[in-house]
Amino acid sequence: MSMADRENGYGTMNRPRALLTALLVIIISTTFGFSPCMANDVSTEDQPSQRLVFRGSPQGIELTSVELVPSRRGPAAAADSGSLEITVIDKASGRALLRRPLADPFLVHADTVVEGSLAGGPARLEGDQHFSVVIPAVGPGQRIEISRAGHQSRLLTVIDGREIELRQSQTRDSHDATAGGPAETVYFTGDPANRLDILVLGDGYTDSEMGLFADHVDNLVNGLLGSEPFNRFASFVNIHKLEVPSSQSGTDQPDQVPPVYVDTAFNSSFNYAGVPQLLYAQTSLVLEAAAAVPEYDTIILVVNTSRYGGGAGAYAVCAGGSASAVQLMLHEFGHSFGGLTDEYQSPYDTYTGPEPSAPNCTSMGWFDMAAQQLKWHHWLGIEGVGINEGCEYYAHGKFRPAHNCLMRSLDSGFDPVCREIMALGIFDYAGPVDSREPLEQLVTLDTDTQSFLVLTAADGVDVQWYLDGTPLAGSHGTQYLLQTDTVTPGEHLLEAVVTIHDSWLLADPDGRLTERVSWTVVRESALQSFQVTLLVQEEVSTGEQLWTQLAIANVSGARQSFQASLDLIRCDGSRVNGFRRGSGSIQPGDERRINLPIRIPAQMPEQLLECPMGLELMVVDGTASGDVYSAAGSFTILAD
Repeated sequence: MSMADRENGYGTMNRPRALLTALLVIIISTTFGFSPCMANDVSTEDQPSQRLVFRGSPQGIELTSVELVPSRRGPAAAADSGSLEITVIDKASGRALLRRPLADPFLVHADTVVEGSLAGGPARLEGDQHFSVVIPAVGPGQRIEISRAGHQSRLLTVIDGREIELRQSQTRDSHDATAGGPAETVYFTGDPANRLDILVLGDGYTDSEMGLFADHVDNLVNGLLGSEPFNRFASFVNIHKLEVPSSQSGTDQPDQVPPVYVDTAFNSSFNYAGVPQLLYAQTSLVLEAAAAVPEYDTIILVVNTSRYGGGAGAYAVCAGGSASAVQLMLHEFGHSFGGLTDEYQSPYDTYTGPEPSAPNCTSMGWFDMAAQQLKWHHWLGIEGVGINEGCEYYAHGKFRPAHNCLMRSLDSGFDPVCREIMALGIFDYAGPVDSREPLEQLVTLDTDTQSFLVLTAADGVDVQWYLDGTPLAGSHGTQYLLQTDTVTPGEHLLEAVVTIHDSWLLADPDGRLTERVSWTVVRESALQSFQVTLLVQEEVSTGEQLWTQLAIANVSGARQSFQASLDLIRCDGSRVNGFRRGSGSIQPGDERRINLPIRIPAQMPEQLLECPMGLELMVVDGTASGDVYSAAGSFTILAD
């Protein structure tokens, strides 16, 4: 008989039986500590993220909008000394929950060509500048802090989680759709939750020039996916384009004679910060339009001009019609996405300052770098990597990894160090594991063999499988067949540790190339789970207590969960159910023994006196079959 069958007729009990039932429920509930409610259903879905947009000004940093976006990964590396950093803090404990680097909204990389060679340096933007960051959704019990990282750290602003929630509501209510059409995915490999999603926007393209915009985007996408390291890790990248028409064609060129000014969607212009070839745009407008594509991680802005120019700050900008458009885009993307610095050596002579923060520039020599295991120490002596003098605008005192690199010359590709840094940037947003089978966390072994599978977009992965923390010898593929008879009854932890191995990736300091997947595996016992006993006082007078004792012993050899019910059996054999309020678990070899005194009311119906009545203890174990164990006892109520 099922537990549901035993509950039939609960509502037909008369008042004395209901009273006795209530007494038993209260005693059992309080004595065992059982809950009358079923276990909560715990969701395993990823929590959403928030895209926070800030406005920086000489007066400080202000939160301007908050967009709820699908769950996103983000940079794992800590901010370099002197750079901006956002920290999410639990207000109750003061503990930092997350740290993430931020690009300085006032700095933009400006490259110029002097006598055929790159030159230039960072330019500082004037006025208010906007920037954004995506982090896991912040709740009212948290706050965020934005500060300068490093030994001279300085707190710039603090924003309470309640203000973030309010701003998110205001942003949702006031947000206008972009003036552009729907985004088009031009290159798709998988779920954006586990991909680097690049958004390409265009400025200075009128409605009639969207075909030209499409041609420029195709050229850039083909160039990106055909270059190292994106050609090897393209399966971790999605690319989208968004058409936002401009009223007029082209871009501002205030340094020309006469000056050229046109009305465009993002107010792009040459001669930003007084640098003729620095091509940039109004960031607030760029971010506002990009909000129409909530899954984007980084932006490339292509401008409708054939004049050589580009720039990099919160996003990469390039001249779409330039003969060097692809090389420009890759170089600027190295700045905005990879955090790489320029490697050319003008216009300054000798550097004498502290160690540069950029990952592809150093003031250390070979032996110091190797001894301290810093920067590209793991590449020294491999593929021509060493210590090459001249880097980051200085001819002496700063060193770069290789003789040449795209960050030094547009006629080159990324050197091995910059290539690795760009590749690791992809894995800030895309992990090794796409999915798994079974999807469920809890798997009951009800067949002789159970298959477990991890799905990955990577070509070269190693998978090490573990059962209860012990490596499973010879198991390195993406699939593992678990033989049920090789595990003991009870719960076990099966884990797959997936690691990407590639000759272009020699180091993984932040663990971006490794991901762990786990299942809770349950093998049901073929043996008995419980032994139950019920002792009941044979006779009891009205107004006195009926003494009972119940015991549940785990004899299975593994921890077992259970649900318990105590039923009343009347003199005529009919059953009163409704005492199933108990659940819990017992360790192997342990016994739960409980004394249950039940007070008998002083006034009892005559038909319940002087006749045998019974109690039956029903215990259902937590196995898939739901085995039932029972014990019974009888008693007689005597008139006082």
